[in-house]
Order: sequence, then C-alpha cells, then structure tokens
Amino acid sequence: MGLFLIGFLIAGCVQQTKSSNVTGMPNPASVNCVNKGYYLEIREGADGEYGVCKYAGWECEEWALYRGECCLQDSDCACPNGTGRCENTKCICSITEEEKGNATTTKENGSVECQDCCFKDSDCACTNGTARCKENRCICEISIPNPVETLPPKSNKTVGEFLDYGLNWANSEFYAAHPSGEYSIETYRWIIGNVDMKPNEIPIGNTDLERAILFNDERARNIRGFAFRIYTPKDGGRGEGKGIVVFNAQTTLLDRYYINNQLDLNIAFYPFNKNLFDCKILEREYYLAGDGSYITIYLFECEDSGSFVT
Repeated sequence: MGLFLIGFLIAGCVQQTKSSNVTGMPNPASVNCVNKGYYLEIREGADGEYGVCKYAGWECEEWALYRGECCLQDSDCACPNGTGRCENTKCICSITEEEKGNATTTKENGSVECQDCCFKDSDCACTNGTARCKENRCICEISIPNPVETLPPKSNKTVGEFLDYGLNWANSEFYAAHPSGEYSIETYRWIIGNVDMKPNEIPIGNTDLERAILFNDERARNIRGFAFRIYTPKDGGRGEGKGIVVFNAQTTLLDRYYINNQLDLNIAFYPFNKNLFDCKILEREYYLAGDGSYITIYLFECEDSGSFVT
C-alpha cells in the first residue's frame, strides 16, 4: 500500500488567541552525557536506538549514567556522606568518620602504639556497609542502590490521534510566538500503510514511510507516522515548519539533534518531494502501548522550508 498524503491550504487573517503551550525539556540523559565531556554514541538494539556514553575505554548506557546506576569517573558518583569513587562503572561511597577500628602494633625497632588506625580489613568494624582498611584508616564502603525505573504512561491513541496531537501543538507554539500577521498554512500527514491504527497494531512489513522520510539522509526504522505544518507569511518570506514523528520503539534516534540542531528532512514519495531545513527537536515523549512496547514521539520545528515539487 502506498502513503496517503493530505495537503490543504488555509489562508486568512490570524487572530491572537490564548493557548496553553506544551512545554518540554531536551533528553536529559543525552545532555548530561555531553555536558560531562563524554562521547555520545547512538546504537541500535532489538527495541530501537539507544545512547551510550564512552570515556577512556569504559562505557555506560546514557540513562544508567543519568540515574547513577553506572559511572565513568569519580565525579559521576554522588555520596551524601563520605567520598564517592567509580570502580568498574559502579559507584562506591567511602565513609571515613562513621566507624573506625582500633589497633595496636609493635614495630621491630621499638614499641609503637597506633590508636584509631588499621593494618588489615579485620581491624575494622562497620555498622553499615563493608569494612575496609585503606592507607591505615578504616572506611565503610556502601554501594549505591539502583533506583527503580519509572515506566512512561500507557496510551491507547492511534497513530492519527498522535499526529493530531502534534499538529495542535504546532498551532499552539506558532501562534504563541506570532500573535499577529497573516499566514498561509499547508498541512501534510502520513501514516505508514495508510492504516490508522495504534502504533503497535500496524502490520509489520510495510516500509513505505521508512523509505520516504530521511533524517539527515538516514532512514528511521519503526516509524509509524509523520506530520507537519508550514506557516508562510502572506506578505512574503520563508515559511516556518512544525511537526511530529511517531515511532513504535524506545528510540533515541533524534536525540542528538537537541544538541547540534543540524537536522535536515527530506520527504520523497513519488511524485512529491519536500525538503525542510535547519530543523531541531524540541521535545520527546515516551508512552507504553497495550502490548508493553514503547511509543516515542518527537516534536520538531524547522526554520525554513524548501519548495514542494511534484
């Protein structure tokens, strides 16, 4: 089955309206990785793309690093009491003041009494954690427990309903930034296989949309829907595009474009061809489908749009 394209033009005066802006933050895990100076590598797994932070031969999954489940340097470890250090990508808190062992020893060259120091682990005792003797001082090592992962909300929306959500977001954002003026509006939307179903229920095997939409010349697997609007000033000038892309996967494919904002889109579905330039991702949202699979949506904007060719 082919793609279904809807294009329509709405022209008229734009009146200032009050709208509630949809707010969101860039993917905090990717931003955290880059801000720490680590290399962010995007990989593809069974459930889609995911980010990996790499440093000095070690690596952490980006969300594990963000949640403190994995570390690459001592500075990644937060210990409320004591000193944190990173060993084999795991954080360990060393508490030096909580418990100290007492030991007395005699050196060969004379009798020397050593108070509040140690020479081996068994000289130390800890109420909490594991007793260690390091540099003649007792410390209590406490491993930081892994926090419980919070799952995203469940959703029963179809792909078309997600696209409607994204187009409504586009209007809200655009009119909030442009409260006056006259604009021509073009709307385009595609659903893979031309079947408006829940993202996880669309039959597997149709790749028409994966072939038609290129993100910086890269194909995107597991894409289920794509829609955008072009707002063009009636008095002349380049149009501004805003839109949404829907995946049935826990993907981080587009997360890198929170940071360098150099995303170009090419929509090539014969006989139509459309280019969107200088795009950036504004928000990403995760949902759980009925079968437990992830749904990822990205909301984006583009500074200009190229001509629409038929």
